[in-house]
Order: sequence, then C-alpha cells, then structure tokens
Amino acid sequence: MVNLPDVIGQDGIEAFGDELEVQLGKLTNWTPETFADLEIEGHASALRIRASISSTVSEDLGPTPKNTDLPEMVRRIQARDTEWRHKKRPEFPGPTKSARNAQYKSYVRDGYRALVKEKQRMFIQTLPLIERVGVVVYTLLIWYHNQVKSGKK
Repeated sequence: MVNLPDVIGQDGIEAFGDELEVQLGKLTNWTPETFADLEIEGHASALRIRASISSTVSEDLGPTPKNTDLPEMVRRIQARDTEWRHKKRPEFPGPTKSARNAQYKSYVRDGYRALVKEKQRMFIQTLPLIERVGVVVYTLLIWYHNQVKSGKK
C-alpha cells in the first residue's frame, strides 16, 4: 500500500487535484488499451463507471459539439444554465478584434466545459460511496503511473 503524502510528494495535493479533474474530464481516454500496462484491481469497474458517466452526460447534453461550434455550445448552456450570461464579442476587453474573438471563444468553451463537469459531478454523486472511491483511487493510480513514466517520481 502507498500513502497519499508519499505519492503526492513535492507536487502537492493541488497538483493531484488538478490531474484528478483532468482524468475525470477525459471522456475517451479510459480504455483498457490506454492503460494496458497497469494491472489494477478494479480496472474494469472504474472503466464501467467512466463509461456510465460519459453516456449519461451524452444523453443529457447530446453528442459533444465540435470545438468550433460555438453557437451550439451557447444554445446548450443557455438551455441548462439560467445563471450563465451570453456575453457578446465586443464586451470583452481585448485591445484588438482578434483578441476579443479569442476571449469570446475561450469564454464559451469554458462555459460548456463547466456544464459538462457539473453533469459529471451530479452523476458521480448518485453512485454508491464504494464506486466513487474506486474511481478516485483508480485515477490516483493513473496519475502516479504517468508521473513515473515521465520521470517525475
């Protein structure tokens, strides 16, 4: 067994938390082939849960829009988040039109990603505690494995 301070090391809990969020946010990277060299008990269960998260989000929001389909992202955000305000491009403070355009694109994409993350969080809350713990532990092991592969540990 390994304890969390040993695994986290100098990077700190924030780095692990950030990576945990990245791993949970990946809808297509949790395949057995991706982590075939990891022999982890519960691997199939974690993959099953991740597939359930993905399909539930897709059923609720629809297929993931193309990164360039900002109008569709805006439509979906507005349909599900009454707090979100659709700012127009001229409202952004960039000094040039292209800078304001880049800020607008980032704003819409971040809003859509936040919507997806909220749907994922809501689904995870419905899981039994043991399954939630399993997903977190599996993600921790993937993160640690990636740290070792990259030479950081």
